[in-house]
Amino acid sequence: MTDIHDLRSYLAVLESAGQLARIGRPVSLDHELADVAATLERAGGPAPLFEHVVAADRGGGPVAAWPVFSSSVANQMRAALALGCAKGQVVEVMGRALDPANAVPPVRVADAGWQANVITGDAVDIRTLPIPIHAAGDGGAFITGGVTVSKDPVSGRGNLSYNRMQVRGPREFGFNLNEWRHTMQFLKHQEALGQPLPVAIAIGLDPAISIAAGARYDGDELCIAGAIRGEGVKVCRGVTVDIDIPAEAEIVIEGYLAPGERRGEGALAEFHGYFGEIWESPVFHVTAVCWRDEPIFQTIIPGWNEHVYVGNVLPREPLLLKF
Repeated sequence: MTDIHDLRSYLAVLESAGQLARIGRPVSLDHELADVAATLERAGGPAPLFEHVVAADRGGGPVAAWPVFSSSVANQMRAALALGCAKGQVVEVMGRALDPANAVPPVRVADAGWQANVITGDAVDIRTLPIPIHAAGDGGAFITGGVTVSKDPVSGRGNLSYNRMQVRGPREFGFNLNEWRHTMQFLKHQEALGQPLPVAIAIGLDPAISIAAGARYDGDELCIAGAIRGEGVKVCRGVTVDIDIPAEAEIVIEGYLAPGERRGEGALAEFHGYFGEIWESPVFHVTAVCWRDEPIFQTIIPGWNEHVYVGNVLPREPLLLKF
């Protein structure tokens, strides 16, 4: 058990351990932020919290000057802090959390902090969110650190995953979705019926949820986060979607994947450190943007340590040990 229950409490733990760098000078969302964060990762430095981000108007008005956090779980030390254990116990703790026998289901609550500020419909313009353009070779601004929250349209079970999302307009993202993802299975089921798939994107999270979202799991990945914390994750119904969303997220973006709609999306650096090609990907139509008072945006630097650690190390080391 730890005192971590959201991003803010995790930042306090990181700061106490000397694993947080508060960066007060102005930093551009276009390339500079990701360059600084990647340099810190490469040098073994602390996780950066950029307290003063700047960006040019991207067509929707002034970009929100919310703080941006990166590199949440980018090494073994931070993984141990996130899991509430010693560095040498990370694989053991992850192994227990990934065992379905230890699953702790989420707990639904009536209210969420991110309901404090809600914009819906035509008033939404995602171009005003502080979404970084990470590298010069990127196709544009991408959400990389948001966790996709969806629901199996057949069984009703919840699901967490990561999907890169490219800003394509005021209320539209390109939504990269691999064939083997559960979310793709859900979308294909809905497409066969000619119906959209509701989804939500939760940004700024307890790292237990971020870690859980990187796992391939046949149940609801929120049960992994519950197993890590020893208690059920609080969830709240969306404003425009019938989905249970982590109640202590900083920012929530709601919407749907339209059936049969595909458009070019990319390029972006992949976990192996090279740029991927442009993919014909589903399109995410935004119906609501919600956020806590004084929210913190969260990103993962594509192709760097956290990208590899969350998606390829933490969920797989226990499997390798078992084999």
